[in-house]
Amino acid sequence: MRAIRPAEEAEALPRDPAAEARALRASVLGSLRRRDQRHKGELYVDGLLTAPGRKTMRNLAASTDERAAEQSLHHFISCSTWDWSPLRARLARGLDRLLAPRAWVVRPLVIPKTGRHSVGVGRRFVPQLGQVVNSQHGYGLWLASGAAAVPVNWRLSLSGDWLDDAEMRQRAAIPDSMDEGAARAPAVDMVLESAGWGASAVPVVADAREEALPALVEAFSGAGLSFLLRIGGGTGLLAPNLSAGRSRVAAGSATLLAELARSQRRPVEWFDPAGPGLPRTSMVALLPVRLPGGPGARRR
Repeated sequence: MRAIRPAEEAEALPRDPAAEARALRASVLGSLRRRDQRHKGELYVDGLLTAPGRKTMRNLAASTDERAAEQSLHHFISCSTWDWSPLRARLARGLDRLLAPRAWVVRPLVIPKTGRHSVGVGRRFVPQLGQVVNSQHGYGLWLASGAAAVPVNWRLSLSGDWLDDAEMRQRAAIPDSMDEGAARAPAVDMVLESAGWGASAVPVVADAREEALPALVEAFSGAGLSFLLRIGGGTGLLAPNLSAGRSRVAAGSATLLAELARSQRRPVEWFDPAGPGLPRTSMVALLPVRLPGGPGARRR
C-alpha cells in the first residue's frame, strides 16, 4: 500500500486567516437575534483571541474600551437566554468548509481544579495520570485535517453528586431532563448531536479504552457513522478462526486475536506528521471482528 504524504491529503489553510476569522465570527454570531448579544459575542471572541494571560472576564473586559464590560460579558456568558446550539452548528459548518476535515476526533478532557465550586468538579482517578485528581471531566470533538484541528463541540461529564444534590443542581442550572441515564454517555450524545449539524460525514476517531464499547459501537452504527476506535488489549472479541481448529469462530481478548493474526500481516507505508517527512513502514493485519453477543451490524 502506498503511503500518502500529509501535504497531499491536507487542504491548505486560508491565505488571509484574519479575514476568514472575521467572516466566520460574523456568520456564527449571526444566529443571535438581538444586536446587543451579537455585540457582546464579538467582544467576547475578540477578548479570547487578544487578551494576554488567563481568559477571565476581567482580563477579557480589559481588552475592550467599554465601561462595565466585565459585568455585561459575565451576564452574556452565564445568565443570558441565547441558545448555544445554533452557534456551534454554524461554527462546525464554517470550519468544515475551511478545513475539509479528514476525521472527527473525540478526546476526553481533564481540567484540574483547586476548588470545588466549578460545575461538575470532583475527585476522580485519571488513568492517563495514574492518580486521583480534583478536576472537571468532559469530552471534546475536533474537526481534523492534515493542516489543523479545531474543537467544535464539547460536553461536561456530571457525577452522581452533582445530579443527586438539589442545591448543587440549582446553583449550576442543570436542567431537569439531565438524569444519570442521560449523563452516562456524554461522548455519544456529543457525536450524535454534531452529526445533525450538516458537516461532512467523515470517520469518527476516538480512544474508547475507558468507554462502554458496546454502547459506542451500537450508537455510531445506528447513526450510519464510520468510526475507528482504540480499544484495550483485554477487550473480548469474536473473529474468524485462523487456526486449524474445528470451530469457524475464535473468541478471545484483542491482544490474543492480534497475536493469532500475525501470519496475516502485510507491510504498509505511512508518513508520521510529526516526523521529518520520510516514509515509515509498519506490519499491519486486517482481521474482521465483532463484539460477543451483538448482532452482525456490530462487526468491525
